[in-house]
Parts: sequence; C-alpha cells; structure tokens
Amino acid sequence: MSSLTNQVPIPVSTAATAASKSIATLASKPLIASAASAVSSNAVPIAEAVEVGETCTLLPGLFGVTIQLLLCATSIAIVFMKYTFETPRRPYNVFMMDFITLMCGSGTVHVLNIFSSILINRYQGASPDQGDECNLYFMTTLFDATFGVYIEYKIVRYLAIRKAAHNYLQLTRKSVFQPTTQELADATRIATVALTSSSRMETYAPDIECNAAYNHSDEDHLNRSHDHSVSSGRSGLWQHFVLMVTSPGKWISNLGNDEFLDNLTTWLAIVCGLKLFTIALFTVFSSRVNSIGNFLLYFFQKRHHLKLLFVMIAAPLVFNVFQYCVTDSIMKIKTIDQQHFAAER
Repeated sequence: MSSLTNQVPIPVSTAATAASKSIATLASKPLIASAASAVSSNAVPIAEAVEVGETCTLLPGLFGVTIQLLLCATSIAIVFMKYTFETPRRPYNVFMMDFITLMCGSGTVHVLNIFSSILINRYQGASPDQGDECNLYFMTTLFDATFGVYIEYKIVRYLAIRKAAHNYLQLTRKSVFQPTTQELADATRIATVALTSSSRMETYAPDIECNAAYNHSDEDHLNRSHDHSVSSGRSGLWQHFVLMVTSPGKWISNLGNDEFLDNLTTWLAIVCGLKLFTIALFTVFSSRVNSIGNFLLYFFQKRHHLKLLFVMIAAPLVFNVFQYCVTDSIMKIKTIDQQHFAAER
C-alpha cells in the first residue's frame, strides 16, 4: 500500500502533449528531409539557368529593338550631317542616290552581322566564359570598318579602271577583232592615269553607284535638274524624298539615270560577297575571334546592358563615322568616259 501511495500519477494533459510532440518530431523529419532534397535537386538547374542567362545577346526583347532603332536613327543623322557640311555640296538627286546606296549597303551588312553573330555563336556552342554574340558582332563591325573598307576600295577602283579602259578602246580602236594583250595593258595604264588625274578635278563626278547620272546623253537633263534643286533650296531635298517614297519608279525616271538600279545591284553584290567571305572566315576561327573580343571588351564582362550599348551604339557610331567618310571618298572615284579621252587627244 505504501508503494502505491508514494507514486505520483501523471496528468492526462501532460501525457497527451508529450505524445503529440514526439509524433510531430517523427513526422517532421522525413518532411524536412524530402523538402531539403527537393530544394537541392532544383538548385543546380536554377543556377545553370542564371549562368546561361548572364550573357550579352543582340536581340534581348524590347531593349534590343530600341537599341536597333537608335542605331538606325544615328546612322541616318550622320549621313545628313555630312551632306550639310560638305563642300562643294552635291546636287540633291545625286545625294539621294548616294544616300540610298549607302543605306542599302549598310542596312544589309548590319542585318547580316546580327544574324551571322547569333548563328555562329549557337553553332559553335560557346559558353559565356568563351564569348557571346556581342563579341562576334563587335569583331565583325571592326573588320568591316578596316579591312572591309580597303577591299571595297580595291574592287571599286578595279571596276572603274576596267570601264574607263573599255571606253578608251571603243574610242581609239577601229578593228572588229578582240584587242590584244598589249592593247589591253596600254588601255588599262592610260585609264589608271586618267582616273588618278581626274580625282583632282573640281567638278563633281559620279561614283560606281551613280556614274550613269553623268553620262553625256543625260547631261542637259541633269543640269536643268541641278539648277532647279539649287533654286528650290531645302524644300527640294524633301520633294525628292517624298517622291522617292511614294513613286520610286517616277523618281528614278526623273533622275535620267536608267542604270541606277544596275549600279545599286553591283554595289550590293560587292558588299554581300565581302560579307559572305567574312562570315566564312569568322566561322572557321570563331574561338580565336571570341578570345580577341573578350580581351577587347573585358571591362564589360559583367555589365551586359552597358556592353550591348557599347557594341550596338558607341562602337558603331565611331566606326560608321570613319567608314562613311572613307566610303564617300570611294564613291567619288571617277569613271572616265569617251569624251574625256577625246578631249585629251
């Protein structure tokens, strides 16, 4: 009896609380373990997604489209600013032909640069540490503004000399047979000298894109068009632009330049051919090109929006100013016609 009386009974509420705690502890351990395993299993792909997303892309949604529009507006403003300050100023019709040619060539190269950079980067499967689309685009733009301009100059000069030599042979030869090698060499030499000496002439002469506008068959028409454009002032430029947009066929016929489209096609063929060569070259040496791009753009390694602004706005702005000035000089390479050779004789 004494042993029974010395035992203290455990309250029912206390026992129930202890039992509930033990059950909750046992039940919570597998839940915590399963939750921890789920979090750890999902942590790796989330980290990988973050790392993959931390690259500079050329078309990142609305931001990329805005950058493209700003670049387009900047390029057009540079062209018109150059025309405003140039001396002597070209006639409006000649400027519009040069403007169309320059914008078509630059626009084609710009689009090809963007898509080729994206495709080359995806084809090579480069990691963010090895390079990105912005590196390739920057390197292609740099190549176009340096080696590309030099190659274009050589091609345009070669075509101009060939055409001048052909005009010289048509004027001096009476034979129906093909010219001999010596005759071709002499004609090429004379055309080269004439082309170089004519570059010091003060009168504006056409380039490869618009040389037909100065053919002597249309000389009277162009003189009247030039006088009218000068007298009309700045409104003449706007009238040419409106007519070009609304009625391009009528605008071309009013210029008196039937070979304008052929010359424009020739220029685009030169630009696209050079760009295909560049794409093939950059595809083969993409890893080295990316390495050079990483070295030159190391400051923007973790600043992807700033890198995109530099690659798509700042760098092309500097390159385009240089490229447009040099290209304009290339476009003023004279084409010597038959009357020029006849006058020298």
